Amino acid sequence: MKPDRRSLYLDLQPSRLPRAVAYHAARWGLLVALALATYALYPVAGGFEVPLPEVGEVSDEEVLAPFDFAVRKSSAEIEREATTLSATVPPVYDFVEPVRDSVLARTERLFAALDSARSGDSILGAAQRFGIRLNPDEAQYVLEGRRVPRFRTGVRTVLRRELARGVGGPGTVESEQHATLLIRRNGRERVVPRESVVTYQKFLDGIGTNHPDPNSAIGNGLYVKLLAGLFQPTLVPNTALTEELRRDLAASVDSVKDRVRANERIVDANDVVTPEIRDRRTRSCWPPSGYSSCCIGPTRTTTHGIWWCSPCFSGWCWWVPRSIGSSSPKPQS
Repeated sequence: MKPDRRSLYLDLQPSRLPRAVAYHAARWGLLVALALATYALYPVAGGFEVPLPEVGEVSDEEVLAPFDFAVRKSSAEIEREATTLSATVPPVYDFVEPVRDSVLARTERLFAALDSARSGDSILGAAQRFGIRLNPDEAQYVLEGRRVPRFRTGVRTVLRRELARGVGGPGTVESEQHATLLIRRNGRERVVPRESVVTYQKFLDGIGTNHPDPNSAIGNGLYVKLLAGLFQPTLVPNTALTEELRRDLAASVDSVKDRVRANERIVDANDVVTPEIRDRRTRSCWPPSGYSSCCIGPTRTTTHGIWWCSPCFSGWCWWVPRSIGSSSPKPQS
């Protein structure tokens, strides 16, 4: 009688459900045990960490970049650069052609009303309807000598000439801190020096060339009141567009301060650590695949290679039971 020889192959053969569970549990149990043992014996390193001296101190060793990485700017640096960059955008002003036409048409209506007036009170009333406050002496001055046609010619000439050049409103161009202005006119844009733009004060200073009665104090006051009452700026600040352009430019600030290549020297031995060197160490970003952080320093062995080798050991653990079983002799019938 031959001895009953049971092989490992027969013991692990999944002929029934409990045996199948035990069969696979033995294989996967070895895999889990190997993975836990590998992790416990070789914990994953936190990156290429090395103590770096503070700014002003001397480095004891050479530090090389183990991989390509980028150095971020600080929040203060980004904000400061964005503010500086947005300040380069000049204020935007639009030339509004319809305003000039509207002012000239309003001028014609005003002088038509003054020309039809036959008394001082009617002169005062006609001017008041256009927002111009005259005194009785000025009203009487208009009636005497039929001066309305001469004032009409002088006022209309000044308004047509100056408003066509583009004139800013009171206190607008003068209050700008930027040295240049961006003028948009007829679909074109051009940057001009702020000092070359006609301000409201320059407009008033230049009205004497067409004065109808420059030797009369009353006539001079009347002339200024008529021009000031009819004036409307043809250069209008476009605040919304200015702010939009500045926001877009501020948002374009690159958050990367520097890019370091692999094996590039961060600091040499016995070198003094500068703020730039420290930034390369503390503000590194974008860790390459396979690294858990961007700390830099001398390269040391990590467990990544060992960890990725574990499938080989796992395959071995899976193969052992099958190998043993397949090599065992079959039971004799």
